[in-house]
Amino acid sequence: MESETSNLIERFDAAAPDHARRRAGETSFRLQVRHARRALEGAARLLDVGCGSGAAAAFLDRRPLHGCDRSPAMARAARARGVRVTLADAAALPYRDGAFDGVLSLGLIEYLPDPAAALAEMRRVLAPGGRLVLSAPNPAAPARRLMRLFPRRFDQDVAAPWPRRRLVEAVTAAGFGGVRVRTTNLAPWPGAPGVIARALEPLAAVWPFSRAGTQTVLAARAGERG
Repeated sequence: MESETSNLIERFDAAAPDHARRRAGETSFRLQVRHARRALEGAARLLDVGCGSGAAAAFLDRRPLHGCDRSPAMARAARARGVRVTLADAAALPYRDGAFDGVLSLGLIEYLPDPAAALAEMRRVLAPGGRLVLSAPNPAAPARRLMRLFPRRFDQDVAAPWPRRRLVEAVTAAGFGGVRVRTTNLAPWPGAPGVIARALEPLAAVWPFSRAGTQTVLAARAGERG
């Protein structure tokens, strides 16, 4: 397990120099951050868990923004973008209980060896009523079915599938309530032009298209601690 984690960190280290530019150009990422921004409105103290190169900072327009990541190269890139980064494991966050009003975690949970521990930590560092927004690949999306024809591309060799029900159950078990789930990015095939994805996005709020986006975006609130 540790060797797999080390390999994954090395993989993200190698991607760091160009990561923020590529993420900023991804329609899927921009749509995820747009939903996150709405869900986290009013959350003054915000933590980005698995912040990567800090690409979300520009879209959230939030200062200060705290972040953590296990990739040293990603952390350096995020600091250069003004994010207050700590090099840390999501399953052992170095922050006090209730330190934040909002936690953001986009595209992280599918890489974690112990997602339950990470979700418990996100709950711990949130104040009661604080908001969580996370995203994960939606394995039911038609575009994801196409992607599975190329098993060693699109990070599918290292990213675990997270069906909607599993995601909701994991977040609820960690002590969150008021869970709201939607999908975003109705790209009809991998690499579809952004203009197509943006044009289709209004359908993402309408059933059955609401289950067909390539990314699941979940918003929830931290309940009172027992």
